[in-house]
Amino acid sequence: MEQQLNSKKYAVVGLGMTGLSAARYLLSKKQSVLIMDTRINPPGLNEITEQYPNVRVLTGALDRELLTEVDEIILSPGLSVHLPEIQHAIENGAQVSGDIDLFLEQLENTQTQIIAITGSNGKSTVTALLGEMARAASPRTAVCGNIGVPVLDFVDQDLDFVILELSSFQLETLNRMSGHIATILNISEDHMDRYDSLEDYVRAKQRIFVGSRAAVVNLDDNCTTSGQNLPPLCIGYSLELSGKNGFSLQAIEDGHKAILFNNHETWVNSSQLKLKGSHNLANFMAAFALGQLAGIHKDIMIDVACNFTGLDHRCEWVAERNGIVFINDSKGTNVGATIAALAGLGDESLKHIVLIAGGIGKGADFSKLGKTIQRFCRKVILIGQDAELIAVHLKSVEHVFADTLQNAVERACEGAKSGDLVLLSPACASMDMFKSFEDRGNQFKRIVGELR
Repeated sequence: MEQQLNSKKYAVVGLGMTGLSAARYLLSKKQSVLIMDTRINPPGLNEITEQYPNVRVLTGALDRELLTEVDEIILSPGLSVHLPEIQHAIENGAQVSGDIDLFLEQLENTQTQIIAITGSNGKSTVTALLGEMARAASPRTAVCGNIGVPVLDFVDQDLDFVILELSSFQLETLNRMSGHIATILNISEDHMDRYDSLEDYVRAKQRIFVGSRAAVVNLDDNCTTSGQNLPPLCIGYSLELSGKNGFSLQAIEDGHKAILFNNHETWVNSSQLKLKGSHNLANFMAAFALGQLAGIHKDIMIDVACNFTGLDHRCEWVAERNGIVFINDSKGTNVGATIAALAGLGDESLKHIVLIAGGIGKGADFSKLGKTIQRFCRKVILIGQDAELIAVHLKSVEHVFADTLQNAVERACEGAKSGDLVLLSPACASMDMFKSFEDRGNQFKRIVGELR
């Protein structure tokens, strides 16, 4: 798969896993590389300076003038293309891209199928699920991108499938993708501390369709495709609608639902699936549609789907204590994710959910969350920096504040009874109280594990 790079002067801006991977790759190709990071001691700094002592590394404020001297900036997803220093470099002729572009450049003129997945919520679950389906069809499969494995870790492999999770941040600098299969699973307000408006966020997400040969469309979310020229080959899916070209649901016995293709062909019943909730049925339909466009056999996909147990911190079953079920949805870092969890797990007639929420709101509007909480929750425990901003929208729902997660779990258990569900789904980022959403989820699991 390996192709030669044209000689250029590069600046890798932002270290961490992605920047470190990009720098190593470019240096292995004998390119001229300058490394910058706004942090004084960024992750990966020691590794890069020990391995490449002659490479210039600058930390702290970005050097505006040095950036004008490079041909291409490989920008970390954590840094905005709208930073003044980056804009100044662009005005002076520099191209801005990311590690995804470097990887895709190596896939040009190959038969590798690229399936690109984005969305406000569910993208890691769908990426992992489709990745297992693709691996069952061919071991020459890479599952990478925003899911945690830098794409350039796979650059020297001959691949049949690349299952690529992309964030809006990564899509901002994506220039070279074409001939791929693309989907936006859903859109809800997120990262409003980075984008000027929801429209700007949507535009970043919709870049995934540029150059695509086929698309999977969520028919329940018009925002994902509004104003887009989609490719001629599309498959839709819907929780609400039936359709002749795509996946839909049909109610069957005992409250279960069947996933149908083209309104008549039953693929699987919800009773066969280990992951529960309507939001997960949407995830399964999206994966089926993507896999079908990629040519993965139906039987392979169904077998994988029926054995898929999901990812940690995404509506993850933790324990049952005295009939009370504890669910860890710490990856619910935005309003849309928590709404999906509540709607997928809740029952309006029972109102049996005790929700633990709060953290860094990222400029989100919590009014829609408040309405959903009123439909499904009996009680809410609020934690973190923006707890008060959520409380404003709770109106008649009982809610209390907790200063630690330990205290939050204790308060959630007070008055909870058999049949209730204690759900950690914060609708917020975690860094005010925790190292990461994984740390938050792991602490929750530890606390629940110690309950008696």
